[in-house]
Amino acid sequence: MRNLVVRLGHLVRGGGRDELREHVAPLVDVLLSLRGEARRERRFKDADRLRAILAQCGVEVQDTQAGTAWSMARG
Repeated sequence: MRNLVVRLGHLVRGGGRDELREHVAPLVDVLLSLRGEARRERRFKDADRLRAILAQCGVEVQDTQAGTAWSMARG
């Protein structure tokens, strides 16, 4: 699964950001769900690893009081 996420990140950097977001949203949402579960269970190392993988793939994660949001990295 990690290889797929990394490939998608490379696509993001190549353009088509809005269209790609639509296609990657289900996968990102699953990974963020797993990250949230890890955080609730106080498995912060696992949660940080998932966030780092997402960042490496061009996904920025924002933790707010309203919950977790994400966006495609610029640049």
